[in-house]
Amino acid sequence: MRGTTPTALLREAQLRHAHTLLEAADPLRETVTGIAQRAGFTHLGRFSTEYRRRFAESPGDTLRR
Repeated sequence: MRGTTPTALLREAQLRHAHTLLEAADPLRETVTGIAQRAGFTHLGRFSTEYRRRFAESPGDTLRR
């Protein structure tokens, strides 16, 4: 993709992966923290901020849907 950095491409892929995992997860068995870590995020506050900016809802909201 032109006009973007490799880091931005990686971050977008990680966010999409986390979104897919959160949508498929059982909220009684999995946590946002565990899913974020599986998707490659280490700073959970930053993950939550970027996730909300990208998907217009919190990761917890996605998990509970």
